[in-house]
Amino acid sequence: MAIYLPTELAQRLANLWPFGSSVAGAMSALMKASLHAGGLHPFLLDAGYWRKRVAALERVPRGVLMHYRKDLGHPGVEALELNLRAHDGGQLRAMLGRSLFQPEDAELRLRLLEEGGAEEPDWALVASGVADFLLIQRTPRRLEDRVLDVLQLLRCATTVDGVDSSRICLAPTGKHAPQDELRIAQQLRDKGLA
Repeated sequence: MAIYLPTELAQRLANLWPFGSSVAGAMSALMKASLHAGGLHPFLLDAGYWRKRVAALERVPRGVLMHYRKDLGHPGVEALELNLRAHDGGQLRAMLGRSLFQPEDAELRLRLLEEGGAEEPDWALVASGVADFLLIQRTPRRLEDRVLDVLQLLRCATTVDGVDSSRICLAPTGKHAPQDELRIAQQLRDKGLA
């Protein structure tokens, strides 16, 4: 598994990390410290680093192409496939499943497709009244790009009819710990940057 750090962040790590001046040495030490601590390194949550990237994301048009997937829908629920523009001009695909009878202030759970997972919403969750938003990721992508993809999908989720934007939850998929891109995006939301 490869870990991609943006060049600017890697250079900052090389200048600040006490384990030699090479970027490889700094990244190796970063990976060991991160794995040992079980969390994200503070440099990955640096507000200064993300601020200009989030500002650039705000300038990307919010064009969304949405179409119903009748092949996935069930009685009382609908499935929508969404195509969005990523920050780098690429295309993002997502699936939205929601109940036709959900309350106006429904919760929305945003999650990432697991490797080998089904490209469809979690119907048990939808039946409970929670809208399920599934990002179908393009691979391979750098961590920075994956975080910005999640933030772009969050921007789209705030415009979904019947969803309370304060009740959008970034959720881990399956039994796994939350993916790094979800954890970073949540931290950025908590800091008011996204």
